[in-house]
Amino acid sequence: MLSIIESQLRAVLEDLSNEQTLEFTAEDKAKAVEQFAAALDKQTTPREKEPRIRMSNIGRLPCQLQQEIQLKSPRERMPYNHWIRMVVGDCVEILVRMVLEKTDVNVTSDGDNVELNVDKTNVKGTSDIDIDGAVYDIKSCSQYAFRNKWSGGFQALYKADDFGYVGQLYGYADAQGKKAGGWIVVDKSSGEIKIVEVDASSEQEAFIRQHREHVVDIVSNNKPFQRCFEPEEETFFRKPTGGKILNKSCSWCSFKQSCWPEAQFLPSRHSKAEKKPYKWYTEYPDDPNTISQS
Repeated sequence: MLSIIESQLRAVLEDLSNEQTLEFTAEDKAKAVEQFAAALDKQTTPREKEPRIRMSNIGRLPCQLQQEIQLKSPRERMPYNHWIRMVVGDCVEILVRMVLEKTDVNVTSDGDNVELNVDKTNVKGTSDIDIDGAVYDIKSCSQYAFRNKWSGGFQALYKADDFGYVGQLYGYADAQGKKAGGWIVVDKSSGEIKIVEVDASSEQEAFIRQHREHVVDIVSNNKPFQRCFEPEEETFFRKPTGGKILNKSCSWCSFKQSCWPEAQFLPSRHSKAEKKPYKWYTEYPDDPNTISQS
């Protein structure tokens, strides 16, 4: 069953898709231009020389923040199309905000600067949008992420939140003394939209806040670096290949080659596919014909 927000969004977008008139005032357009200019500034300004804990990264793993803030490790270079994808994502978010304000849902604030004190550290950020007093974050994503990361709802995201989206949302909400509402997710390739509502238990909410304090404690007090994960044994049809690979969280991390300098991005040794999948190996199996029978 669609949420009220999703139903309202779809109805307005369907009208626009079928050339029905929807008035955007001069003020609406000026606001969109201002937001786009701010997005361009953000995407053309180098990262701060002294990285810090902020709302956008407070939900991430402590080892990632230690690499970025304490060790000042270099990030991986991004492919040439990365910048375009980021700007397109910003444009999608601006459009969603504009359309939301034409629905009957109650948009109570938009783009507020917020600050939360965590263990004597001031963590700052900019909240996306509040609807009926609850905080929502607008996320644009690839088709793969839309159909996999976001398809299982809040509980699936909570269990595999490689990018720290849950901690980020709760940081925005707690900074304003508001409820964490959820995410408005847009597939950049298809234009599909879904709303992922928060349905956390009290125990999960307590853990989210404990994680935030744990991360701030580790980074602010410059504690010794520790990897969050070890390499996993590679399997092929559930049988060990003799290889070791980075786990999913490490493979997505921008600092994996600082953590694992020996890791190599190589084709799967045992795959029979014409186009072999690539994996991050810390140990590459020697003989593709030898698989443990245990």
